[in-house]
Amino acid sequence: MTKGNRRRWRRAKGAPTVVFVDDVRWDAFTQLSTRLHRAGVRTVRLTTRADAWSRATSSLDFDRHEILAEGVESAVIAQVFEEEHVVDVQFVETLGDLVGKHLALLDRDVATSVAKRLELTDKLAAARRFESAGVRTPAVRPADSTTPAAVAEDWGLPVVAKRRVGCGGDNVVIAADLAELEAASRAWEGDEDARYYERYVEGIKLNYAAAVGPGGIDQEMAYRVSRWRMPAGTATEIETVDDAALVDLGRRALQASGCTGLVNLDVMRDVDGTDWLIDFNSRAFGGAMNFLSVGLDVSEGYLRSLGLREEPPTMRTPPVGARIAIFPTSLSDERNLGSTRRMAAAFASESWPYLRWLGPRYWASELLRVPDVAAARRRARRASAS
Repeated sequence: MTKGNRRRWRRAKGAPTVVFVDDVRWDAFTQLSTRLHRAGVRTVRLTTRADAWSRATSSLDFDRHEILAEGVESAVIAQVFEEEHVVDVQFVETLGDLVGKHLALLDRDVATSVAKRLELTDKLAAARRFESAGVRTPAVRPADSTTPAAVAEDWGLPVVAKRRVGCGGDNVVIAADLAELEAASRAWEGDEDARYYERYVEGIKLNYAAAVGPGGIDQEMAYRVSRWRMPAGTATEIETVDDAALVDLGRRALQASGCTGLVNLDVMRDVDGTDWLIDFNSRAFGGAMNFLSVGLDVSEGYLRSLGLREEPPTMRTPPVGARIAIFPTSLSDERNLGSTRRMAAAFASESWPYLRWLGPRYWASELLRVPDVAAARRRARRASAS
């Protein structure tokens, strides 16, 4: 590709821009970025990752990327917010505070939208907010106001121990006995105010997702998680469902949140058929672009929420009963573990549709990941076995 062609691929400064802020490669952000680019939107990645692999893949997936190196994070964010025509900021919860410090540099409407999402990054505070709005959530207690023995006695076991701000299933412990719960508590010493306990709900893993604009819900998806990374990680396969109770819970939570844009709710349905809101994610979510496999383009609803698309989405809800692999997370499923060769074979069989849907640059960036992801999953498997 010539230098001139590279320039034509890049969206120029001044175009409507979505800024993505992360601390690891976030599949939902990367996939959404490439789809937005096709719609004429400029995309910028701000990341704490500074390795050569991250730089290479970022150059393929985004118009611009900057490193949030320690000590200069605020300066980098301020510079980008001032230089770009920012219409939205998609951020991982762990970097929400950093984004929040620079809201004054954004357009007022954009800042208002981001601020509403920032209010929900504290999972303990969010649970209390939804409970007060009549949305059923499991009981919660701050770690600095109770003990493992007290919550185990009151709720029974297992008990879930969480960090108040987190994402992707990190910093979540499902303690099956008191000894495990006490071990988690000891590991928090000096950091108790950032942790909390949640009553465990056993049942079926469900999700409600939506693209929400100023005029209301433009797209919504209800689905069951059929495969996921154990014990509390991300989904690797989902199945769409027609479920009025789940949709009702999702809509009530949306109303209580006041958020627009992309949202996703983790829900557990207990043995009595009662739904409990476990987590509310007000950002691009894992699996969003995988709905392209059944003809639903979530980016259309997202563009509507930003005022960058006038037409309604071509599909509002997915067909019921569809099984959807969450690519590329599905590549590191247990069935693909063991060797780079096995993962490469899985990549070859599952990636081709994304060459068409998200383009050759995205496909190339995922191909670069295969050896690294395979090695990481082998290390994780050895660690869990030891």
